[in-house]
Amino acid sequence: MLHIEQLKSVPMSVKCLHIHSHEGGIYLVEMEFDSQREFIAGGNGRPLHFASVEDVRRKLNSCKPEKVKLVHHSAYGEMIGLSSDAIEPMELEIPWVVEQVH
Repeated sequence: MLHIEQLKSVPMSVKCLHIHSHEGGIYLVEMEFDSQREFIAGGNGRPLHFASVEDVRRKLNSCKPEKVKLVHHSAYGEMIGLSSDAIEPMELEIPWVVEQVH
């Protein structure tokens, strides 16, 4: 786990920011850099929960990832009796900086 305070003090080249969307409006963020991936942790050492993609953008605004992917996990396969490995999560590349419309 990568503590959120480390992000402010250590400059990193972030290859990809994976924003995992879960049921109940829970978003977890995983950073990919230097051929490794780590979730962002809060003060308690557990994965930090975000309320939305916009919340991620606000709290990690100093981060400059090369790519950002929204990863949506669905429990539908498990609900109909498939194993949790049967259905891959959906991944969408999204813009990190939202352009202002004038």
